[in-house]
Amino acid sequence: MGYAGKITNRCVSRVVWLIFVVWILPSAASALEIAGLSLGFAKAEALDRPLRLADPAFLAQVGGVAFARVAEPDQGVTLIDLAYDATVPDGQRFRALLDVVGQQRTVSAAPVYDWEMVPLVNFVKRDGESCVTLFGHLKDKNREAIVRAQDGMIANYHPAFEGTLLGLRLMEGDMLAFRPEAYDLPKNDEGKYILGAGEQAPDTRANLLRHRKFVFRYSNMREQFQSYVICDHDQSITFAPGARGWLEVTGNPYWYCWTAVGFGIDRQPKYQERLSKLVTAAMREADGVNPAVYRSLQVTMRYSAILRCLKKSQPGAFAALADTASKIRADMLTGTPTILPAPRNN
Repeated sequence: MGYAGKITNRCVSRVVWLIFVVWILPSAASALEIAGLSLGFAKAEALDRPLRLADPAFLAQVGGVAFARVAEPDQGVTLIDLAYDATVPDGQRFRALLDVVGQQRTVSAAPVYDWEMVPLVNFVKRDGESCVTLFGHLKDKNREAIVRAQDGMIANYHPAFEGTLLGLRLMEGDMLAFRPEAYDLPKNDEGKYILGAGEQAPDTRANLLRHRKFVFRYSNMREQFQSYVICDHDQSITFAPGARGWLEVTGNPYWYCWTAVGFGIDRQPKYQERLSKLVTAAMREADGVNPAVYRSLQVTMRYSAILRCLKKSQPGAFAALADTASKIRADMLTGTPTILPAPRNN
């Protein structure tokens, strides 16, 4: 193709792209962008699926971010209550009452903020497991077809995370291992970062270096994944009273990688255990690529597990907490983006 032909194709592609972006963004008030890439808003299906790693349909059609484990207290520790104290600073308001070898102790869930815990309580109240997926669907199937024709991805959220900052962070979490924009955080239409309590504007230069470190590690692995689920597979989530009156919680997200094997109707996903462990370790060694996003994955995994423990062992205490959480206004977004366009270098 000659030079003039390339210019023509670029102009046509630019026009198509502009039409696509204008069509999917309903208003400037809800506009978000990440690393210069506009995120789209359109009515989408809700996500409410159990985590089923043995189900080929779940892996191929849902995937995303999903957590289901119940946290285990250290030996001699019993979780009695998890209550909300509005009189203390945000980040210290959720306080756990523990029985430690016959002695009661109150410790702060550390540090976890209202914008994180409120949707997590709602998530566990509804027996949620799947948090977000980029394999989602729009209400408008014609619009969905256009998004997919442009190599875009569609985000679906569990109802507890729709319209929440934590939902946005979890959507970004699904991007960490494969999207170049993952080093940044979304900005609003005024060019300002959307941040919650306890967060700071990202160090994009440091995050870019982390992203390159992860990509380098992954490119040198002998296997490649077809897709993955960020989950708590085979992970131990424990809690105990820690130093300085904080609740100490262990457990980190796991990248469950898989690839399809076989042919035709016999084609099935295969768990890549060795690769999963390598990718998970590489992500941790790269400080999660984007520490703010990785932290949201950790908080969701750990505290949803603790909330499940409370719901299972102290249902009355959990019901009281859920009632309190329903009265806390912690959301910061008018909506969560549902359309992730293809990277600009595609």
